[in-house]
Amino acid sequence: MQIALLKKDAETQKLLNEVKTKELERCISEKNAKLKDSVSVDLLFQSADPFNYQLPGVVLEIWLSRNKPPQKPSGAELRAFAAKLFPIARYCHNSPQNRQKLLDAIRELPEDLLKELINADTGNNLSFIFADAAQRMDKETLKRYFHYSEGKPANWEFANRFWQLADEKDKDLIMKRFWTNSTARQKAVKFHRYPIKIF
Repeated sequence: MQIALLKKDAETQKLLNEVKTKELERCISEKNAKLKDSVSVDLLFQSADPFNYQLPGVVLEIWLSRNKPPQKPSGAELRAFAAKLFPIARYCHNSPQNRQKLLDAIRELPEDLLKELINADTGNNLSFIFADAAQRMDKETLKRYFHYSEGKPANWEFANRFWQLADEKDKDLIMKRFWTNSTARQKAVKFHRYPIKIF
């Protein structure tokens, strides 16, 4: 009888310990979540020199998880994301891994984001994002962005890629830019049907 009571007592104690352990784990998890959310990741991007500071990849992942727009974002949500992206992009320049993480996140977002970024980028801070987008575009899409970005810092990336792909079908644009663009002049000479006579 005494052994049975001892066994019962041990089982009860074990159950109580399991309940206490689960309660402690829950409290620790809640405190960790509060601590994580209490620190603004954005402060890290504003407090250090982006050219001398190597941003840990996990910080970028936290920032993306908190700031990435939803699957079908509104124009306002895309503009808000674009505005926040500049300090983040500066920190990604020195890290190929972080740059790739940021590019992967941006590729998942709607094409309208690219237009918001082109409009918002006044200091050519997002050139690696535009270069990545331009490399993945077909020529007709590229031509649209070449025109859309005119007069903005992003234009160089789209124009550079467009002129690499330009062919005889683009003769109207080549001739239109003949006097203002050296690459257009080179293309005009290359696609000229007759040899140029030099006297």
